[in-house]
Amino acid sequence: MQRAVAGVRDQLQENAAAKAVRKLGTRRGTVARRHAANLISVHGRWSNPSRAALDALGCTGLDGPVGAWACHEDSRWSFVAWRKPDLFEVTYRGQAVNWRHFRLSPATSPAALARDPSFDSRRPIARGLLSQTTAIGRTLLDALDLPTPFPPPDALAPEDASLSGAGSP
Repeated sequence: MQRAVAGVRDQLQENAAAKAVRKLGTRRGTVARRHAANLISVHGRWSNPSRAALDALGCTGLDGPVGAWACHEDSRWSFVAWRKPDLFEVTYRGQAVNWRHFRLSPATSPAALARDPSFDSRRPIARGLLSQTTAIGRTLLDALDLPTPFPPPDALAPEDASLSGAGSP
């Protein structure tokens, strides 16, 4: 019975990620890919890659575990991972990788947060930037089968923008 429930959950996550990639791939200047049933990436130009990653995550509609990378053309990137109520944000700019851990209120989702111009609805668990993950963050990365939050190579530099919306399983 547990195996059947897990199989249905995996199928729902995969369908949600595939739908999100299709939706995101229709946006001008965006290349979207699915890397696993619960991992997607978008590549393009944004003033705030974290907001783009939150938007991508929100497009899945999942409560987690789910993760999204937003990779900017200038090599900046953000990774956002979500398992309700915990949200992790990892940003890379220049040589610095910074972690943040937030706990969202029950009424807040990544989609709502992406639309919040001030990000006021996210409450930090630790003040300031962290140089590495917390135990909860490590557990979430493990649930996503990720050893690190670094994006896969095809998320960083898509070879062909005509692949927009084409997901890799």
